[in-house]
Amino acid sequence: MELIQPPIGRTFVKTSDWGDTKDIIAAILEADETAPLYTADFAHSIPAKNINDVCSYLYEYVRDNVNYNEDPDGRQDVQMPGVLVDRKSGDCKSMSLFCASVLSNLGIPYKYRFISQDPKSDLHHVYLIVKDEKGREIALDCVEDRYNKEVKYVKKRDMRSKAKIGNIVLPKTIDTNAFTMIDQGATDSSFLAPQTIHKPQPVIHNTPISPTAAVSTKTWLLIGAAVLGIYFISRD
Repeated sequence: MELIQPPIGRTFVKTSDWGDTKDIIAAILEADETAPLYTADFAHSIPAKNINDVCSYLYEYVRDNVNYNEDPDGRQDVQMPGVLVDRKSGDCKSMSLFCASVLSNLGIPYKYRFISQDPKSDLHHVYLIVKDEKGREIALDCVEDRYNKEVKYVKKRDMRSKAKIGNIVLPKTIDTNAFTMIDQGATDSSFLAPQTIHKPQPVIHNTPISPTAAVSTKTWLLIGAAVLGIYFISRD
């Protein structure tokens, strides 16, 4: 059984000619809603005793299995976890989304930190901030060459996703023309509409009554009724 669900076509694409940094942030937070569906089994397979162990494991896993590659000019991809692992390539946005999906499955709070190292430029890098059991911050940035390393920045914006699985709601300020969904080579822009995620229904295992047992029970009831009938007739 695959621990990470394979790609099912949820790759969010943004063209810089159509949107801006706000659109990229909105796309990540929107993808954050359903990304955990890919990594539920993987999350619960992690051999960890505490939050730091989980974050360290995720850092090493991404570094070992995904090559960092910036998106080409004029394009920004936010890849779902299954797509990222399948392609083995992505940037800070998709790496952060992958780690966030695992933390979400484990019930570990996190926030996205968007930063800029240039006071004249827009926010251009993202990673996760996680707090351990003692409230100490962990910088989970799989782009950096060392675990829990946070680069110096001059601007930042911390964001938490408020989305809930089952219904996608985007901020009113988002440019809805800025995104396209790639699904097995086909293009469809309808993914922005609210979607319903059908969760597996619990299977209730009932022990069926065997035909023999059913007939036997019915037979005994008939015999009992007959005996009672004979009894009342004999009394009359």
